[in-house]
Amino acid sequence: MKHFFILNPASGPKDRTQELIKEIELIFKERDDSYEIYVTKGPKDSFTIASLKSKNLTEETIFYACGGDGTSFDVINGIAGVKNAYFAVYPIGSCNDFLKTFPEYDFKDLKSLVNGTFKGIDIGKANEYYYLNEINIGFDARVNDDCNNSKYKAINVKKAYNKAVIKNFFRFKTQTIKITSNNKEIINEKLLLLVFANGKYYGSKYNCAPYANPSDGVMDLISVKKVSRFKFLNLIGKYEKGLHLDNPKFKKIVEWHKLNNIEIESNEDMVTCLDGEIFHWKKINIQVLKHGIQMLFPKVNNE
Repeated sequence: MKHFFILNPASGPKDRTQELIKEIELIFKERDDSYEIYVTKGPKDSFTIASLKSKNLTEETIFYACGGDGTSFDVINGIAGVKNAYFAVYPIGSCNDFLKTFPEYDFKDLKSLVNGTFKGIDIGKANEYYYLNEINIGFDARVNDDCNNSKYKAINVKKAYNKAVIKNFFRFKTQTIKITSNNKEIINEKLLLLVFANGKYYGSKYNCAPYANPSDGVMDLISVKKVSRFKFLNLIGKYEKGLHLDNPKFKKIVEWHKLNNIEIESNEDMVTCLDGEIFHWKKINIQVLKHGIQMLFPKVNNE
């Protein structure tokens, strides 16, 4: 087994590259298997190197995404469907939302991760892109898009995000969206937001899909209908804590399904967020690939 570490020095509040290289070298002094370290040089370089290294792969190789959700997205898209390619996340980014679904594992313990075990994890394919955690459309995707385009982001990300939230709260745009699954219409109405989730969390803290199971071959479709700003403010606290699906107060505005494929359509561009990456699409075909990737999980004390 070969270990290929893709380190993104731009992830997180500070560059930990040299520190991580020393830690990796120390771990592999005690191991016989080979390893390689690659430090990315710019945006999307993690996708480029993962694609290059996985091409015509003959040796079983674990690709470690050492960064945030963006690095994981790039690596997944570089290796998905490749025989002998395995996936791992070492979280050093500002946001690693998918890992919050597995609180019993310490992914920050690199030695335990390297000595861990594999589990089959579902992934989604939205048009030509793969995603690990979730796809979301509407209010929160627009917030993310506006934050990314803000002149304040390079100076103060929190300030940029808060300004984007305020802007979209006053704008409060809804969009008519049609969703079908297996040729059956599921939804066709004005929505404030929707998410098709593999993991439980997104947006750093929102437990949008509390019953999601990333290995069951389906994903959780949660949609929020057109509501007043006041109703939305009542909902958002419950949405953050994962209490929105069982609350009778929101039964008429929150809809929940478990599905293995969906088609999403709108007459206008939908601001779409794929594991933090922004796209503008009018039509999206999504398939759930059951156990589409073998993911490395850290060794726990009782294993």
